[in-house]
Amino acid sequence: FPDQPVRVGWFPAECVQIQEINPAASSQPNTLKLPQCIAIFPYEAQQDDELSFPADAVLEILHEANASGWFQARLGDQIGLIPSTYVQPVESHNQCK
Repeated sequence: FPDQPVRVGWFPAECVQIQEINPAASSQPNTLKLPQCIAIFPYEAQQDDELSFPADAVLEILHEANASGWFQARLGDQIGLIPSTYVQPVESHNQCK
């Protein structure tokens, strides 16, 4: 949930139900496009769960900002938290140029 702090923990396997993937559904191309933001400043990760990125990097937003103002984002094959104040939506950035 976007407004909740990030939490990591263990849970018993019997509390999990594994769902089978429908082969017909998985053969269809994934048309869901994640929102993208562009970095307006570079950021160097301070914690293990954060993501470093250069200025002008295009990041995919996986979860919107939580209560503390951090997005969960992907850059290439890396996923981590980024400060929401360091990025802006790609559409907004293009309008500013």
